[in-house]
Amino acid sequence: METAREFCQATAAACGEHRFGAALRTGGNLIALGNVRGRTELPGVATIGYSVVPTFWGQGFGTELAGLLVEFATGTVGAREVRATTLDGNPASTRVLEKLGFAAVEVGASEVDSRGDERRVTRWSLLRRSA
Repeated sequence: METAREFCQATAAACGEHRFGAALRTGGNLIALGNVRGRTELPGVATIGYSVVPTFWGQGFGTELAGLLVEFATGTVGAREVRATTLDGNPASTRVLEKLGFAAVEVGASEVDSRGDERRVTRWSLLRRSA
């Protein structure tokens, strides 16, 4: 729990991303983490990421958190395009992004994770129309 709090308290300027913790209103237990990163090499593009504690899967928290991250990315960060990545074979994350209007742009892409392990992913995009 303390590691999650430290993760969220890092300033956006120091780490290049905005980090959030999601907690239950009753009790304040931390149940999910999310992040929004503006892409300096691609102005107007931001990426989101999120993770929900397994005990709380299937209760709509991932969809709610991802929706709030999209709002932050398009509002506060000013992104016109929001990107996300899911592990192939993860239908729950696929449903979350589809519910929010994301479209798959690359299925079965190869990616190396932070531990150096190769994994298959789907890359997603959500374009916001100009007002």
